[in-house]
Amino acid sequence: MSEREKKFTYILVALAVVAIIIVILVNVPLGGDKARIRREFGNLEKEHVFETITYDEVFEKINSGETFQLFVGSSFTVNDKSFAYEADKLAKEYNLETIYYLRLYELTETQITDLKVETSSYVVFPSLFLFELDEDTNKSVAYNISGLKDLKDFGNNWQLLLTQYFEECYN
Repeated sequence: MSEREKKFTYILVALAVVAIIIVILVNVPLGGDKARIRREFGNLEKEHVFETITYDEVFEKINSGETFQLFVGSSFTVNDKSFAYEADKLAKEYNLETIYYLRLYELTETQITDLKVETSSYVVFPSLFLFELDEDTNKSVAYNISGLKDLKDFGNNWQLLLTQYFEECYN
């Protein structure tokens, strides 16, 4: 191999390494999951309660009978951003450490339908679900669902709707 070919090979390898590093940096959120969610919503405090969960992980928790709070929504609308902000604030007031966040825009129509079948076909999004163990089935059931409440009944105020939801869940 000539000296010229060696230099060309080294340049190609260096470019490939730089390209790989760029791809990794673009696809790995800086600061982890919490920072990604905070950037996504833009109005959450640094120490918020949300943690990303996948569709499959939600159903694993349901089938294992876990008690957990689930937020299904997105960051694409002001409505959802306000919802997430108020949910985070109230969760902290109730000393809730984690609300799992399932991104609505990542779900297929079949997955949305499955989620509605598991909870309520009348649910609208964004929504919070409190899943609790049902002793008869040994599965988690969502007895409290914020998305069954009509926002208009609360003067289009997420704080009022979610305050009632959290009171029903934890009082």
